[in-house]
Amino acid sequence: MRRFLLLADGDFTSLLLDAAAQQQQQQQQQHGGSISLQPLILSAIDTAARQCSSGASLFAASPSLAFALTARFPHTSYLQQQSNSSSSSSSNTCSALWRGLVLHLRIEEPLRFFIGDDLLQLCHKMFAFLWKSHLTHRQLHAAWLRGGSLQKQLRQQQRAAAAAAAAADRAAGAAAPERNLVSRATAAAREEILIMQIAQLTHLLNEMLHFSRHWLHFVYEDVLRPKWRTLYKEIPKCRDVDEFLELLWQCIQQQHDGLFLYGEEEAAAAAEAAAAGGRGSISVQLHALIQEIHDTCSSMASRAEFRFAAAAEQQLRGPNEDLPPAEAAASSSSSSGSMIMVEEQRQVFRQQVQQLLLLLDLKQSEVRAAAAAAAQATTSSSSSSSSRSRMHLDHCMALRSLCLRLDFNDFYEHQRQMKAAAAQQRSDNSAARFPSLLLQQQLSAASSSSSSSNGCVTDKRADGFMCTPRLFSSEEAANSFAGGPVFISKLQQQLQQQQQHQQHQQHFSEDLTRPPTACEASGPPSPLT
Repeated sequence: MRRFLLLADGDFTSLLLDAAAQQQQQQQQQHGGSISLQPLILSAIDTAARQCSSGASLFAASPSLAFALTARFPHTSYLQQQSNSSSSSSSNTCSALWRGLVLHLRIEEPLRFFIGDDLLQLCHKMFAFLWKSHLTHRQLHAAWLRGGSLQKQLRQQQRAAAAAAAAADRAAGAAAPERNLVSRATAAAREEILIMQIAQLTHLLNEMLHFSRHWLHFVYEDVLRPKWRTLYKEIPKCRDVDEFLELLWQCIQQQHDGLFLYGEEEAAAAAEAAAAGGRGSISVQLHALIQEIHDTCSSMASRAEFRFAAAAEQQLRGPNEDLPPAEAAASSSSSSGSMIMVEEQRQVFRQQVQQLLLLLDLKQSEVRAAAAAAAQATTSSSSSSSSRSRMHLDHCMALRSLCLRLDFNDFYEHQRQMKAAAAQQRSDNSAARFPSLLLQQQLSAASSSSSSSNGCVTDKRADGFMCTPRLFSSEEAANSFAGGPVFISKLQQQLQQQQQHQQHQQHFSEDLTRPPTACEASGPPSPLT
């Protein structure tokens, strides 16, 4: 709190102006200067503090507070503006001078003395959460920059080595030994594998950096700064320190809730819900998942830094073309294991982001319901419900914007559809593998009745009946046995509809699970492309 406004009732204001009446004429020529408060002004502040509900003396609790307060008169431009809007008499100038008096507080006491332990605890939680987010972002950004520069350097060295080898081959002609060609090809293949590893790591860091960048944008642009702007607009309306602290408490609490932080009661309720096997608070789940994503990103950034440092050290030592077979096999195994590990981490991170998007959708529904409830209460209550409804709607739009930025090209939505189609296909296959006895009886009854009524004409669509089973009720089964021809027409219609639906699902599954093209196989799929 760089500027601490002491605004009190009429008694305090009158005492302050009475104490400064003797210095009005002396300070008119020193606009913009800073003066120490006189003892009468300090006494007026002490009297105002004694009249508070606590009944304790402000300076008795904090003796250094009397030496931390200074008075600053407004700038000359403020006085000129006031003089132009009113008469230019000396009394009006003095009155405008003292109306613009601002008391500054240089905080030397602990901050909890002014805002309380509870509010300070909320600030500590927000600071720790933001500090971890910033630290993760810096680690990812540094590792990503180093990986990109190392990949570019390796490519340049590879092209230079290839050009030098081609020039040497042209100079040697047919006399170039075959052993040198094989060793150079082996070294080039080893360098290509190293470049692929660096590119794979850099690609994963780019995905993680995309999440971290947009998460911090959501934190500052959609949560923190709007609340601070609202606080600064409402400060001039405060009449005393208590109203200012209440306004500050509301601002910090809204920021605390906007960052998906929670208190001890909400954490206890979430623990009880988890023990009972139910779904706890969405904010608790979101906070835990974001912390988990930050841990994954930080761990991956550390591993990438270590791998980049090892690759750079290997390049400084120079290429080892004549490696023993055992060392070559160990190097190849280590390279394949490293690439598998990176791909596993990529899948883990994408699953976490997918779960985050689902939880954000649930949070949007919750905030939208709260906004609707506040809007209904607006018709029967004051304007505070309207401001709460507007605040909930703004928060819902911010969550929606975060989801769109994280999945700007519907990559994760496409992955979700593929999983849903695969699950549907597995359920269809399991159902086709175990047809029910009732369906077998209905099929036999339908085939016998159709053969007796139509001669040798058989329904070819009945062959697909075992692949698409359907559970009939007892009434439908009784009607089917009672009226044969009627059951056959209904069965044929149902089989036709089921076959059309199955063909549509098969085309959709083939489109989703088709093999990648040559362009797609050149690199791993990414939500950033």
